[in-house]
Amino acid sequence: MRFMRTKLARGSAEPLAGRCTLRRVICWVVAVIVGIGASGAVSSAQTDPPYASTYAHSARLIDVGGGRKLNLVCMGQGSPTVLFEAGVSDWSSKWILVQPAIARRVRACSYDRAGMGFSDPEPAHFSLRNFAADLHALVHAAPIATPFVLVGHSMGGGLALLYTELYPQDVSGLVLVDPWNAYFFSHVNDATNGKYVAMRLASLASYRACVQQSASEVLTPGTALFKGCTDPERPSMGPTLIAARHAIEATSSYQQAQLQDLTTLITTQPTELATAARNLGSLPLTVITTGRVFPDYGIGSAAESRMWYASHSSIAARSSRSIHLRFPKQPHNIILTQPSAVIDAISAILDRLHVKLYGTNKSN
Repeated sequence: MRFMRTKLARGSAEPLAGRCTLRRVICWVVAVIVGIGASGAVSSAQTDPPYASTYAHSARLIDVGGGRKLNLVCMGQGSPTVLFEAGVSDWSSKWILVQPAIARRVRACSYDRAGMGFSDPEPAHFSLRNFAADLHALVHAAPIATPFVLVGHSMGGGLALLYTELYPQDVSGLVLVDPWNAYFFSHVNDATNGKYVAMRLASLASYRACVQQSASEVLTPGTALFKGCTDPERPSMGPTLIAARHAIEATSSYQQAQLQDLTTLITTQPTELATAARNLGSLPLTVITTGRVFPDYGIGSAAESRMWYASHSSIAARSSRSIHLRFPKQPHNIILTQPSAVIDAISAILDRLHVKLYGTNKSN
């Protein structure tokens, strides 16, 4: 959603950009799928990547209680399962360039949070704890084998941390991709004397207008109104999936869920995340920081970027088996612009877990 090589943190390693820890044949397939060039960037796709039709429709609708259903997309075989959590106002389709590659090695699952994608809305108040409870219910209703590796992007990274706090027995490893966190929120807001929160809250007015407009008229893809109410098109996702996402984003139910997602991101989520700051012990953890560019909230974008980096370092410090990777030339949506970096990071966690479980690397 719009909204350098260095060693970092304990147990750190150099970024994995430009190489792949999966077998060469898997790397070749991934490269073909996402069009990775010598720079590691994804070229604009004119055709659909594999599995586009899988994400363009509901897969398995799992009852998580009270007849409310969440959409679950699973593929591949092998353990441990890797479970993907999308960012704010987004859903499983955002993982189209990462999940299928991981599914060539182990079982890989993604899902749509309440109100997102093909899932039913949340009847109660939107909150990270409610989302975590939903995911826990989904894991046991599906069922998804535990413990699993949990991968979260942006807000999904914060949710992954909270889930690990609440249900530590379910998680064997964490990969957090540019995770939203309480440290950044509080430090930037303090440095700007509250201007950060004020500006973010003011920005919600446009999304309230989107809810009102979608309730009274159809949001038409390609119009200025539609573009202002939705995530920018991501060409690497392909035309079929882009069209499917547009159809969802045009609905009033999605616009309402998006507003609730963004509102809690600013109002309640920082407090929820601040209370979920326990030591992770020796849990395998990888934190990825991108070169995300922030608007100037009053202290300069460069200072905000330094705080973003520092906030991720503080997360990495919570595990004695952490790796903090930095990709300063990649944007926040690195899962679409350089998916190989995320695939490598997940693969490295799987390697470490296989050594722990079997005494050797059992990669397929």
